[in-house]
Amino acid sequence: MMFFNGFMLGLTSILSSNFILDSERESGIGRPDLVLISKPNKDNNAIIIEYKVVNTESELLAAAQDGLDQINAKNYDTKIREQIHIKKILKISMAFCNKEMAMEYEVVNI
Repeated sequence: MMFFNGFMLGLTSILSSNFILDSERESGIGRPDLVLISKPNKDNNAIIIEYKVVNTESELLAAAQDGLDQINAKNYDTKIREQIHIKKILKISMAFCNKEMAMEYEVVNI
């Protein structure tokens, strides 16, 4: 799992001029893998990303849905909702199995 956290932080680091990047920081009743909150006066969006790793490709879709359910059940958007400039949250769950990947997402207007 640490591989995916480091990989995604590296990919998203280019966004640091417009977004605040948080990894494994407590929010709600858990720790989302990655949170991007747009800086004030830059945008009004935020993104929550949760990763899952599975052993077989047949588990990918279920794991991606489980990750999205986890984002919602553990209220990972709690810290984001404290930001008055945020109007939209993109919740993304990605499941990986070797070179294969599945994703589920949800867009929430607040």
